[in-house]
Amino acid sequence: MPASQILSPLARRASPRISSVMGLLAEPLGRLISLPRPALIVFAAVRARLRASEFGMTALAITVGVLAGLCVAVMTSAVNAAHVRIYDIPFDVRLSAAERVAPLTAFGAPMLGGLLLGAIDVWLARTKAPSAVDPVEANALRGGRMSLQQSLLVATQTVISNGCGASVGLEAGYAQIGAGVASYLGVRSRLRRQDLRMLVGCGAGGAIAAAFGAPLTGAFYAFELIMAPIRSRMRFLSSPPLSPRLSPRNRSLARPTTSPHPPSPR
Repeated sequence: MPASQILSPLARRASPRISSVMGLLAEPLGRLISLPRPALIVFAAVRARLRASEFGMTALAITVGVLAGLCVAVMTSAVNAAHVRIYDIPFDVRLSAAERVAPLTAFGAPMLGGLLLGAIDVWLARTKAPSAVDPVEANALRGGRMSLQQSLLVATQTVISNGCGASVGLEAGYAQIGAGVASYLGVRSRLRRQDLRMLVGCGAGGAIAAAFGAPLTGAFYAFELIMAPIRSRMRFLSSPPLSPRLSPRNRSLARPTTSPHPPSPR
């Protein structure tokens, strides 16, 4: 679908100033990213293959794992560069393992990072932005749907806090960005609800595996934490009825075998 057809309804619903800007952008952007009909047919066929075959889901899961690993590498490099720049330590030395850092830097850098994070929170409160959804909540309550923009924001906040020297880990940011990328690709591919949940688990597990260099750790992290609410719900639905009143067999056995009327005297 051309971008002009997407932006035009949005431009009509927006304010007059925004409508004029979006109207100017609609036509040239539509000419830039509009796809020919054969390309759209090929894209639809690929999407149908992804939904119908396990091989397609496996290929999509591998792609998600690779993207999650790249996001982990970018975040780790950004944090290391911030430590080198702020605390003047060698690139191959962790901040926690450094022999000495400047006292004024150790005192002021975490404070400045906290002020920056507080300013971001104030801006989010003023714009009434929705709170980010973590992978566990997304799989348990939202069918695996997450916002990529919110996931990027959480990852950025994690990088800022850790890069300024705060004693926090990067694991939450890793899992958030990996699951956010997986949810974005799954929604774009129009996966089924159960497949989308599984793909979100692949993204979070792939990020943890790339962070620690431990594939089995990432797999168990996805099984036991990200997808645990799904397995618990399926186990509850497949369990036998707990109450005798819910069982048809017990209901039939509970019926009176004698007639409610007294027997006639002989």
